[in-house]
Order: sequence, then structure tokens, then C-alpha cells
Amino acid sequence: MKNQVNNKTDQYAEVIVNEKGSDKVGIRLSPHVNYMELGDSNPEALGLYMVKSLNKYSIVYCHMVEPRMKIGLENTKFSQSLQTMRKAFNNAFMVASGKMETKLLKRTEEILSLMAACSWLIQIFQGDLNLMLLSTRTIDKHSIHVILLLAILIILSLKTLLRHINSPSGLLGSLHSSSCKYLVNHHKNNQLQERMFSETPTLPLLTPYKMGKYNLSHRIVLAPLTRQRFYDNVPQPHTVLYYSQRATKGGLLIAEATNVSDTAKGVSNSGFQPDGQAPVSSTDKPISSPVEGMHFTPPRRLRTNEIPQIVDDFRIAARNAIEAGFDGVEIHGAHGFLIDQFMKDQVNDRTDQYGGSLENRCRFSLEIVEAIVNEIGSDKVGIRLSPHVNYMESTDSDPEALGLYMVKSLNKYSIAYCHMVEPRMEIGAENTKFSKSLLPMRKAFNNTFIVAGGYDREDGNKAIEENRGDLVAYGRLFLANPDLPRRFELDASLNQYNRETFYTHDPVVGYTDYPFLEDTI
Repeated sequence: MKNQVNNKTDQYAEVIVNEKGSDKVGIRLSPHVNYMELGDSNPEALGLYMVKSLNKYSIVYCHMVEPRMKIGLENTKFSQSLQTMRKAFNNAFMVASGKMETKLLKRTEEILSLMAACSWLIQIFQGDLNLMLLSTRTIDKHSIHVILLLAILIILSLKTLLRHINSPSGLLGSLHSSSCKYLVNHHKNNQLQERMFSETPTLPLLTPYKMGKYNLSHRIVLAPLTRQRFYDNVPQPHTVLYYSQRATKGGLLIAEATNVSDTAKGVSNSGFQPDGQAPVSSTDKPISSPVEGMHFTPPRRLRTNEIPQIVDDFRIAARNAIEAGFDGVEIHGAHGFLIDQFMKDQVNDRTDQYGGSLENRCRFSLEIVEAIVNEIGSDKVGIRLSPHVNYMESTDSDPEALGLYMVKSLNKYSIAYCHMVEPRMEIGAENTKFSKSLLPMRKAFNNTFIVAGGYDREDGNKAIEENRGDLVAYGRLFLANPDLPRRFELDASLNQYNRETFYTHDPVVGYTDYPFLEDTI
């Protein structure tokens, strides 16, 4: 069996080298190791054959596990040597003793610099892919702070490669936070979800869809969710696990928002701002009604000559996201954040070219869109809007006119999608009904239209069936049900989400511990 596996691995190596280039490929082998009774009668011959065969591909390295690596045993001695294989391999030869320690970079700037300027190295191990990041350059401190109002659009990478390999693994390489590797391999989850696409789907939500250059296998989208699970603004290993749990081949995941600069920390107070300064806004009016448990410092109105720098912060953040390996970015123009504050006439009381008329109030958001499109390309850009939603007193006297003006203006940039929040989405309200319609905006927008706002299985299917949207974004249901597409396919019962654990910092509770369907049977 072990010989068969390694012959298959040799074939995988050739496919990946041809696809990505030999300078981006390494391999890990353990000919001497008997793990789960996967042993070989002549491990020396097996290892020697493999390294000699690998020489013809000129891969970067061969990573060989020492024979002393035995599961459950510590501090065992060498019983045999890898010297013969080491001498036979032409390039870098890595050895491992079996006790794996993950050493994360501890400095925020080091890790963010690594994320923002990285190159991929693909490692093959019995059909699974481990993704690693190598720092290729440094970036200035300002560029490192890729943090608010940009939600990261993730569409599973390596689509072409996965078609060749047929791996069932769900991979989320774009959130790796250090130079060490994380194996993301949840066979039971992915085998379950892969079966969903092996049959012709009958539900509208499970029909394929082409979003620009991206071929989606279904229309269920993970909505961006604020979850506060980063430490010092740095993604952790549990973040990788969270997204990989919700990954399906050809699925669209939108990650939580990240700040574009030091001052971009949302509806905020001076304690979160550099040097204790006031948070910036389109206005200097404070929130009139206090929110229990929250304190907001009166904002500082941005000067006209400061706005171009804010626009450029978005541009730099978008560039850094693409350089880090993400497929695109979603501009967060909803829910009371800075862009929303400029668009809504009940907040924006400016008298310059960024205030007053509808055209002026939307100028800031459209300047950001244009800057990002020019930087990374229109096919990598989406935007989230909530003209009907009154969040943190960010409301507009004519939300229909605002939404319609925005989608018509966005058409000239040909961005990938517009992500619109339904008017029924009211903070704190559950199971509310549609009060108004997004249909005029849906009809006016030329490209993909994503709808969000408390959808369930029936509502989502109906929205697709009635052509009210191309894709449907799910937040709380997808959080509590990592295998949501599979559950929708089977019309299975759903896990109930726990609102009390939405915003904790625990890496597991309320984040990665929601059970899969098979675990509840």
C-alpha cells in the first residue's frame, strides 16, 4: 500500500510542478515511519527510489521524517540513517525528528508584513496540500495596518490544481498568519460536502453560478461577520480552521472586516484611536442615544483636504490584500461605518463637495471604488451597502433613491458584485418580514447582486427563484452550521446559534465548535 501511495505522490508532484513551477514545490516523506500500520518492508529502498525520481522535477526541497519518529514515544534514539537519501537528492534536504512545534511570529508588524508580502510554497503529503508562506519583501509600517472597512473576499484558491488532483480537502491558504504551515484537512466534512455536488442539485440555492471569472458551484455565501477572534489584529490558527470548516469546492466566503489604517476602527471612541484622538467621521455630531454597555467619543469631522488620504488608505489596503493571496476585496459601505456615514443624509451635514446633494454624499464611496478598481482590477472588487438600515443612527431620508443612485453609479466601474442588505435586517429584531424591496436596485445593477438579511432555506430559494438576487449571504446560520449547504440540500435540522458567544475572544467556543450534521446523527 505504501508503495502505491508514493507512486501516486510522484504523479502529484509532476502535475503540481507543471502547474506552478518547480521553484514553488516541496514534498514531505516518511518511508521509515509506520503510522496507522502504513509500513513498508524495505523503507530504505523506497526512500532512495523516491528522492532519485524527484530529482528530475528539480523541486525546492525534500522534507524527510527520521526513523526515530514513533507515535506516542518521546526522545527515542536514531535507529537508522537518512544519509543515503540525503546524498542522493540534488536540492535542499530537510529532516524532522517527529516532535512538531508551531512557533508563531509574535510581533504584529512581522506577521502582517509576512501576510502582505508573501509567496506560496505548496507541499504534498499523501494527496493533501499544506500551504506555507515565505516572506519575499518588507513593507512600510503604514502599509502593514490593513485593518477596517474592507471585508476580505475569499474564493477558494488553487481551483485548477484541485481539478487535477481531485483532493477532497477544503483549503483556506489566504489566512495563514506565519511562516509555519497548517494542515487543513477535514475529511469527514469535505467528503460530506463534496457529495453534495456529485449529484444534480434541485434547489435554486444549489445551482451553479458564474460570477465574472469565478465559477461558483452553489449560491450560498458566507456573509462577513464581526467576530473579534484576532489577537493584536493578527489572524490565528483557529481562524484558518473556522473558514476551512465552512469551505466547499467552488464556494464563496467573505471574511470579517479589517481596518485600512490606525484611525479606521469603526463607530469608535478615543480609547481605540492613536494618541487618544477623536474618531473621524463625515460629521462632528455625537450619537444622541447611548447604547447600553458602549461608549462613543464625539467624532471629529474630516477636513476636505484629509479625505484623499483616507481614499488612498483603502487603495493600499486592497493592494496588500491581493498581494497576500486573497482573490478580491469587499468594500464595507454598510452598517454605520465611515462610508455609510458619508452617504446618509441624517449623519452627513457637510457643506463641501462631500455633503448636501445625493451626488456629493456618494462622492467619497465612489472615489474609493475607483481607486481600488484602478489598483487591483474591477473583477476583484465588491461592495456592501445597507441604504435601508439604521444602525448607530446612520439613516437616510430616502434610502431607495440612495441605493438606486449608488448601483447605477457603480455600473461604470464594472465591479464583480454589489452586496445589498435587505430592509428587513433590523438590529436586534428576529424573523422580521420584508418591508420594502431591493428589486429596483437589483434590476439597475449590471453584474452579480448578492442579498443578505436574515434569510432561511425557504427565503433563500425563493429569492433565487424569483430573481431577486443571484447569490444569498448567510451570517448567523452559517456561523452555527459550518456545513450549511449540505444541511440545506437534505432539509436537515439546523444548529441554533448562541448570541452570547458572538463576540467573545475564545478560539473555540461559539466559533469552531459548532457540530457538523454527521456529528449529530
